[in-house]
Amino acid sequence: PRHREGITVETWASGRERVFLHRDFRVYSADRELLGQATSVWLVMDVVKRQMVSVPDFITAIEVVPGKEPLPFAKGKLPQLEQIAYEQQMPVRWHDIDLNRHVTNTRYLQWVLETLPAQTLEKQQLTEIDIIFKAESLLGDSVVATAGPSVEAHTFLHKLTSTETGKELVQAKTKFKKFESFGV
Repeated sequence: PRHREGITVETWASGRERVFLHRDFRVYSADRELLGQATSVWLVMDVVKRQMVSVPDFITAIEVVPGKEPLPFAKGKLPQLEQIAYEQQMPVRWHDIDLNRHVTNTRYLQWVLETLPAQTLEKQQLTEIDIIFKAESLLGDSVVATAGPSVEAHTFLHKLTSTETGKELVQAKTKFKKFESFGV
C-alpha cells in the first residue's frame, strides 16, 4: 500500500487439529487488490509450566467458519541453513519482550531481516517469508542471528539461536525480487 492508503485485513479460522488452531489472513488495498496473505498455526500454552495444553472447550466449541477456502497449509519444515554468510548477535532488551515476558514474534522477524546486508534490503523487495517459531527467548538472553544463501535464486535461509540455552529459536526462509518503483 501507499503511504496513508486505507487497507482491509480479512482473517478467519481455517482449521483445527488436535492441539493446533489454524488462522488465515488476507490484506487488500483500497481498490481490493490482494497485497499479501498469510497462514498461521496457533497453540495454547500454560504460561506457568511453559508447556502446551489441550485447546480449551470454549475454543473448540466455536465452529470453523465454512465457506472460506483455507490458504495452502504451512509446510512445517524448512531446509537447514548450511552455509552461513551473515551473522549478528542481538541482546534481548526490555522493548523486545511482550506481556508474557518473552521475545515478541515481530522482533524475531526483524532480526531475521536485519541479518541480511543493507544492499539486499535496499535493492530487493521481500516477496515471501516462511518462519517457524521453535522456542522462546527471555529478557537478558542474547540471540545469534545467522543467514546464508539457499539453493533457490534470491532466497536466504535463516536461524536464530539463544546463546544462553543453545536452543534454536527460529528457522526462516526469505525470498526477494528486484525492487520495483512505487511512484511515491
